[in-house]
Amino acid sequence: MKPYLLLLCLLIYRYPFAQTYFNTAVPTSEYYVETIYCPAYINSSDKILTLALSKFRNKYGYLNKIIELDKGGKLVRINEYLDSINSQTVFALKKTNYGYISSGYKFRSSDTINHFWFAKLDNNLDTIWTKNVKKKYNNSSFNNIIELKNKSIALCGTDMLVRRSGTFLSTIPVLAIADSLGNINKYVEIRGTDTTGGEGFYGISEGFDHSIYASGYIVKLDNLLDQDPIIAKVDSSGNLLWRKQIINKGFNEIFKSTLTQKDGSILGIGASYNDYGASKEFSYVLLINFDSDGNINWTKRIFKGLINDFSNAIQDYNGNIIGAGLYNRYRGLYADTSAGHGWIFKCSATGDSIWSRSIVHASEPFPERFNNISQADDGGFYLTGYTFVPDDYSSKAWIVKTDSFGCVVPGCQNIVSTEDIKSGKEKAFVMFPNPVSERFFFLSRITNDEPLQMLMDNLKGELVQTYKFRAYEGHQYQVDLKEDIPSGLYNVTIVNAKGMVLFSEKLEKV
Repeated sequence: MKPYLLLLCLLIYRYPFAQTYFNTAVPTSEYYVETIYCPAYINSSDKILTLALSKFRNKYGYLNKIIELDKGGKLVRINEYLDSINSQTVFALKKTNYGYISSGYKFRSSDTINHFWFAKLDNNLDTIWTKNVKKKYNNSSFNNIIELKNKSIALCGTDMLVRRSGTFLSTIPVLAIADSLGNINKYVEIRGTDTTGGEGFYGISEGFDHSIYASGYIVKLDNLLDQDPIIAKVDSSGNLLWRKQIINKGFNEIFKSTLTQKDGSILGIGASYNDYGASKEFSYVLLINFDSDGNINWTKRIFKGLINDFSNAIQDYNGNIIGAGLYNRYRGLYADTSAGHGWIFKCSATGDSIWSRSIVHASEPFPERFNNISQADDGGFYLTGYTFVPDDYSSKAWIVKTDSFGCVVPGCQNIVSTEDIKSGKEKAFVMFPNPVSERFFFLSRITNDEPLQMLMDNLKGELVQTYKFRAYEGHQYQVDLKEDIPSGLYNVTIVNAKGMVLFSEKLEKV
């Protein structure tokens, strides 16, 4: 009996709360176009915090906002963050014992240059100190930040020379080490022999020997503008030990995340696409494992898609990799300009795929995506990015809370056979929760690539709300109920363009 009690205690300690679900587009004025680049975290007051980039829609300029939600995904507060004249773009936010550290770039109105920027924040995202640094060029950014074991801070990013038109002339991937007060003790430029290419670092990790690894990619200025992943290692003092550029002909590849593994190896995670000149389009999640000397142990390309796009990844308590990005079913040169949806996937530390999910907030054909991911205290995940709000035709900050299976509909991981759906043994769609107060989610177990409508009627047969979508197996959707819908029972049906009923169920509004 004792081993079972021990296992139960361990499970309670690791995941002490019931798993929660939400899919929230943060409501703001139609005059703002917004996104979130950094992850979301829960603080000691059980509030979910993150930072959103908010651009003015009718004039040049932008500012950052602190977004605070309760554990159910309801907005508690949204405040302007720091200076709205000399604005910051925050790409990274990491939780520490005292609060948070963050990094990105700061626009200085005095010289109209983007400076390297990083900050130390308390548990409520209030500023302890901020630092901005100018180096060689006019467009500099610390794309990622970590706290080292000795409480120093390591940063990686790009120092870029940009024309007024916005195109780059030269870029330098950089790595910096600062003390706990933000004083930079070491700043190293790590550029390859191809000085014409555009290079940058985006992932950073500390090794067991206190060395630091940074990864990213180089854009080669050839006819195809192909990309190669790069990774570098410095010692604990910031001295360069090695730099590697991985060239795989026929592939256009990048690194966005770097994770130190339990065996001391380093895992670079990114995306793998076809060459831009190729006639057939494809995409994979790319994983390359390196030893401490930079030698490749293995390479995996998993989750083949059309134009899926990887953004960021974390590692859970068991060593599995969970990543986030964009799922896209449609052709197009750039995934962001096509109709895409939020994407979360899981694979093992050895590159074996486990599951992937697409999560939807915006109705077709508007684009949305996840830019970052963090683990929740109940074993689930917080996903951040942007979704599209058709009413004011702009993007809004998007925060999703899933369970440990990447679901916003409980049980979405369960496999149901096509035969059971056709026979009526299993439903083609699953709704959650029911009863519902403000919104509900539904899971599609079928693929029907044509315009569908969800119709919600009261018991008198009066139509009170509709929702348009396309059904893809495994996609999870959200419907926000209109505020004027009274409590009571409703019939929910899903019909195709010909009016054929594909699904019907009663829904209780409370």
